[in-house]
Amino acid sequence: MKKIYFYLLPLIFLTYSSVNSQWILQYNSDSSTVNEIEFVDNNIGFAVGGDTYSIVKVLFLNTTNGGNSWNDLSNNIPLNYEIFDLSFINSQTGYICGRSGAYILKTTNAGLNWQTINVPYFANQIWNALQFVNENTGYIAGRYGMMAKTLNGGINWILFDTTFRNIYDINFFNENTGFAVDGQGYVQKTTDGGNSWNTIELLDTLNVSYSLQKIAFHNQNIGFIVGATTNNGAVFKTTNSGESWKNIFISQIPFHSVDIYDNIIYVGGQSKILLKSTNSGSAWNQQILSTTNSGIYSIILLSSNTGYLSINHQIYKTTNGGVWITQISSAIPDNFELYQNYPNPFNPSTRIKFSVPQRESVNITIYDISGRIIKTLVNQDLTEGVYETEFDTENLSSGIFFCKMTAGNYSAIRKMVFVK
Repeated sequence: MKKIYFYLLPLIFLTYSSVNSQWILQYNSDSSTVNEIEFVDNNIGFAVGGDTYSIVKVLFLNTTNGGNSWNDLSNNIPLNYEIFDLSFINSQTGYICGRSGAYILKTTNAGLNWQTINVPYFANQIWNALQFVNENTGYIAGRYGMMAKTLNGGINWILFDTTFRNIYDINFFNENTGFAVDGQGYVQKTTDGGNSWNTIELLDTLNVSYSLQKIAFHNQNIGFIVGATTNNGAVFKTTNSGESWKNIFISQIPFHSVDIYDNIIYVGGQSKILLKSTNSGSAWNQQILSTTNSGIYSIILLSSNTGYLSINHQIYKTTNGGVWITQISSAIPDNFELYQNYPNPFNPSTRIKFSVPQRESVNITIYDISGRIIKTLVNQDLTEGVYETEFDTENLSSGIFFCKMTAGNYSAIRKMVFVK
């Protein structure tokens, strides 16, 4: 296994060891890569991708039950090409783009039928990014720095020839204000619907430029960009709506994807690496997902607990925030045991240690004083060892909580006190 080194910037803390998490496999394709996932609500979502090197190149999926099952509607696509991005404005109407030359596709019935839309550009164009901010206004961008805008749902398009080389992602707040990132290390911002752009080159603390892959915003001020070189990755952050950016993390793992919900950030990279921060990027935990595939290309968070990601041909889901479970010892303990959390009292988070003497299905759940479930931290089969996980109170009020562990015939409860 390749040894991975992480270069830590000031104020950055990274925990890395043998970890598990609550990411559950939902979909596995035989060959097609899942490039992007999007949900319009908690139940209805879509995923796109394909395979450039296969006879069957196109992949389009939808789900109506939160990903418990995915419907393959790829045969409905009239063009046979790999899809790179999608944008749905509601459960029925959406657009897709990719290795499609001058074309994008539109559906008004959730992918059952598609209309071919011609974007007036040459035939070998590749469209990497697509976003509709409402039913009329949408933007598309891709190779050669080309970007186009529609004001009537895709019927007509206005072309912008930006200074970019290749645009990989766009993010618009509304019809006028948005961002684009490119493969040469530049981020551009427009506040007049693409008529003019302000350009900033992003360099890390070592003065290295990155191919910028994805951009995500928590609100109109706080946003993140992830980038990649052949062997490195970087995370950049803005707190002033993109007027300036700061490099907050460097890694020897290229980064492909990012998403944020409140202060919770996920960054996905090569070699199955997933980073999580619960404090807006000041500290990070690392996880290596237990899958044979590599490359986390898409992440979407619907809440602090619910999220989806794609790893090559697969789609995973978490419903408990992808809680990290760290194996701190492989020594076989004598008994099952749930230890008292530390620190206790605590603010804002506390660590919970537990022992597993034999392979068993382990559940650790946090309850409030009324018996209401607050969060399930662990719910999976674990092998022998001593483990540790963390409970982050996030937006909870001060009070008494209870941590319950069950494993086989073993059951134990520990009292915890959260004090703000």
